[in-house]
Amino acid sequence: MIDPAFNDGHMKFEDEVSQWFKSLGYPFTVSKTALVAAGSPATWPTLLAALTWLIEKLSCNEMDLVDEDFSMDRDGNDGGEDALNSVEDLIVKGDRDFFNYVAESYEAFLSADDARYDALEEEWVLQLEKDSLIIEKEIEGITDKNAAIVEEIDSLGHRVEE
Repeated sequence: MIDPAFNDGHMKFEDEVSQWFKSLGYPFTVSKTALVAAGSPATWPTLLAALTWLIEKLSCNEMDLVDEDFSMDRDGNDGGEDALNSVEDLIVKGDRDFFNYVAESYEAFLSADDARYDALEEEWVLQLEKDSLIIEKEIEGITDKNAAIVEEIDSLGHRVEE
């Protein structure tokens, strides 16, 4: 939704957009000239790069919101597997955990903290194993339901033949 108060008449659209990208932390200057001549072939690459960066930033912010809404803490202490209502929840949790692992392990790498990096890797492997067990249990449950359905179909087939 566009903010109706975005252009309150004090600044030109180009000035506001340029300041907006700067305040969001965009690493390059968005030229006011490029915004005025957005249709020019020379300005497209820089404007598309800015929009791509904005989309990625919004995606990261969305992941943060998912983290806040998700009812599990960072260590996966969720009070049982019932907190994961579906495989989709497990996928979201896995994406969030992977992002946290990459961010923290990269920080450990930059600070040359090998012990922390090794601990993070071990923790990541344990989390993947726990998630694999949840998936295996889901597969077993579906396999059991499938076997029951096949058995019911076979029994119905025998009744029709009689």
